[in-house]
Amino acid sequence: MLRFGDRRVHSSQDLVSFVRCGRLGALRRAGIQPSASTAATGPPDDDLGSVLIERGHEHEAAVLGRFRAEGLRVEAVTVGRLGEAEVLAASERTSVLLREGVDVIHQAVLYDGTWVGLADFLLRVEVPSDLGPFSYEVSDAKLTRHVKPEAVLQASLYSVLLEPVQGHMPCDLHLEHGGGAARTTRPTARTAAYTRRLMRRYLDDVEQDDGAIRGLDGTGVRFVSVDHQGNRSSAREEVAVVAHLADGLLAGTFVDGAGTAKAIGYGDLAISTPFNAQVARLRRALPEAVGVGTVDRFQGSQAPVVIVSLASSSPEDAPRGLPPDGDHPARHLSGVAAPVRP
Repeated sequence: MLRFGDRRVHSSQDLVSFVRCGRLGALRRAGIQPSASTAATGPPDDDLGSVLIERGHEHEAAVLGRFRAEGLRVEAVTVGRLGEAEVLAASERTSVLLREGVDVIHQAVLYDGTWVGLADFLLRVEVPSDLGPFSYEVSDAKLTRHVKPEAVLQASLYSVLLEPVQGHMPCDLHLEHGGGAARTTRPTARTAAYTRRLMRRYLDDVEQDDGAIRGLDGTGVRFVSVDHQGNRSSAREEVAVVAHLADGLLAGTFVDGAGTAKAIGYGDLAISTPFNAQVARLRRALPEAVGVGTVDRFQGSQAPVVIVSLASSSPEDAPRGLPPDGDHPARHLSGVAAPVRP
């Protein structure tokens, strides 16, 4: 996810992450990457990852070379960092090349104000559109020799973003496979409607997360339900929600004992949990300035905002039963706040 001022902008990678795991998307929107100890796929192999990235770039360059060898006119769109000005400029450059009708647009940038897509290639086809007697279809270079669902989803998202630019949905999308495998072509009619539904569900999920922040107005106790099962003394599902709450609370203020309104900083937050295992998870996910610990650490202290992560999925799952004040189901995360005004 990108931020352009106060506006969030979403990418195909955000959508793929959402499909893989809804809570993973929320965690990444909070600016947190899962640690090796919590990621379902296990610790990453940095050397292997670097090799795969390098091979992917080589494959894309080979596809680009093939288009040029075929005598096609290829124009590239360059975008440095993904800042608002850079994305707007690259999107306009892409639009200019589309109107010119060049054969191949490399690294096209498609942007509608909410979603941004970086397509490896847009290929001209002789199908009339608002651009003229031609239109474009998406082709993405993928190192794998077979079709992966996330690759189709990415290309389908780019096709959805391309539709309003040229006035109709591209007929097909293409995947340029590595290892000498043949190009895969899929009709967009089979993917576009599903992709749009996923995009709406993703944005609804973002709105729901924002609603959790808006629900913290005022003073007193607030409860945020976090569903999970089988967790005894730690819950990564709650870690994602705590991180999102902590991030969102920075937009607010609290009123101190003298009646003065002050901006909430990370140092004004205290995260309490009954279990050391959950302390360790939270500590890895949150900035150093946030106080994290069991109730023993916070004995006799106070903070403008306190978030309590109970971690256990049920009273039966808790190693020693619920804490003394835990009369509610343990899958509820409770936040206790002093006067807060977002």
